[in-house]
Amino acid sequence: MQKYLETNDKEFKNNLIEMLINNTLILIIDQFGNYVIQSVLALKNINHCNKIVDLVIDNIAYYSKHKYSSNVIEKCFDCCDELHRKKLIDALSKNEIVNDLILDEHGNYVIQKVLNYADNKIQEEMLKNLCNNIEKIKTIGFGERIINRLMVNYPQMTGFLNKNNNSNFVKNNNNKYLNTNNLYNNNFNGFENNVNNYIINYNSNKKGGKFKNSKNYKGKKNKNKNFNENNKNIDNDNNFNKKEN
Repeated sequence: MQKYLETNDKEFKNNLIEMLINNTLILIIDQFGNYVIQSVLALKNINHCNKIVDLVIDNIAYYSKHKYSSNVIEKCFDCCDELHRKKLIDALSKNEIVNDLILDEHGNYVIQKVLNYADNKIQEEMLKNLCNNIEKIKTIGFGERIINRLMVNYPQMTGFLNKNNNSNFVKNNNNKYLNTNNLYNNNFNGFENNVNNYIINYNSNKKGGKFKNSKNYKGKKNKNKNFNENNKNIDNDNNFNKKEN
């Protein structure tokens, strides 16, 4: 897939990227698909990154805790514009989200990314909140490592801890995160077939690295009986997060 994202054929490349972005919510929770979206982000196109942020923002806590999609969330911070980075920070700096993700083996890395990009005011609020829950963080297997890393990166935590000799525990919200297993199982194979067909059509129609003609290509793509129907279903399912909430 990487070589196709690096092709000089702009028409093919733009169509492929659009297809990948439209199926972000399926790909980022896949063991290999998440690398595909990270490859799109690595192109450092702000518009592409912003679109991906807009797709994940409504269920950002879920994707921040997922083994694969959490990597994509971290990478979004590095390539989106200031407005979309602020969206990520605002969504992930809420006390209940911080308290939950810091205790997660994947989510804690996302929280550290938020701290890295947050302004001084938000950063201070997040650190104070973490200090209030320091004893609870210590109870998890990797808690001491998180605390040590935070203390090194944010020395001001020492002062906050001194003011909180008796740490207050903040109960975690038992948030019902979105279950995307059914979406993934039903749609990933269909999506993969569409991408494969697109690339196969491209390879069979190109001449000297370019399509013979765009009309011929579009006609061939539309001859795939399930192409339009599958894409329509997938596009509709991409709004699942809004319907589920």
